[in-house]
Amino acid sequence: MHIAKSALITIASAFAAAFVYAQQINSNNQGLSQKYSNTITDAWTFSVNPGLGFVVNSHATPGTADSRIATNFSGRYYFGNFGLGISGGFMAGRITNNAVNTFLSERNFPTDATVVKSNPSNNYLLFGPAVRFGKKVQVGAELSGGLFLNDAGSLTITPQGSPRSLYNLENGNKNLFPGFSGNIHIDYPINHSTRFFISTGYLQTKTSTRILDMKQGIDIPRLQNQDLQLFTAGIGISKTFGGRKGGISDGLSAGKIKNGGMVKGNINVGNAYRTEQKGSLKGKIMDNAPGTANFRALREPPTETYNPWEMDDDVEGT
Repeated sequence: MHIAKSALITIASAFAAAFVYAQQINSNNQGLSQKYSNTITDAWTFSVNPGLGFVVNSHATPGTADSRIATNFSGRYYFGNFGLGISGGFMAGRITNNAVNTFLSERNFPTDATVVKSNPSNNYLLFGPAVRFGKKVQVGAELSGGLFLNDAGSLTITPQGSPRSLYNLENGNKNLFPGFSGNIHIDYPINHSTRFFISTGYLQTKTSTRILDMKQGIDIPRLQNQDLQLFTAGIGISKTFGGRKGGISDGLSAGKIKNGGMVKGNINVGNAYRTEQKGSLKGKIMDNAPGTANFRALREPPTETYNPWEMDDDVEGT
């Protein structure tokens, strides 16, 4: 518990500092929006997120370490700032020999007793809404619900030469339970479609165990259903597919204009003048670009026209 609380405080502090830093970056980049912009568009985002899980309640199998190796996979489709997604993952715990020896000593079990153990694990598949804010640096959150496949692990302590165990804890009558998860992350861009992120989350579900404890007066196996609460923290990589890159205005046209073609975004007229005239331009025309005057001469009709029915005064006089 002490390790879990310390990790929670440390990572929460780091997350808060990162959030402030992200807000500062987005604020500083507002003045550069004409040069570079990562607009939020509809797109698929897939991510992989390795990290650690920490048990934050005291109902784990005796000898189980506070921390677990955790990996999460997710796919989300965003409609602008909001989206829907599905996530799955697993966490693998371990029962350490040192912790088991401490448990034997605390309960006055024979030190030469036979110990049989298996490690706990958790697997899940969840679905729920997602939200994200920011342009260059983004802050996102998800709230999901679904099913957990929980293995509480096992621990059996049997005295030498005895046919019956003094202590036995194993899985109960089922291991499939409902549960939910909440997650918050900060994403930093690597390029226009790939991001690095740090995340923190909370998962809650239940476990079922069957316990036999002779020294506690439980001489018939007893079924117990208990809450399982886990705090997670990690880093990851996300990849976006199907989104459009933000507008660019850096002295280059947004694309080659062909017959019947269309270019969206900020257009530098100096380059647009050198493309085929039959293309159509959609976006912002930059009048301060080189070649603006020539381009206007092409796209604006003459101010004077000739009317064949109008006769010159000299002709009427003759």
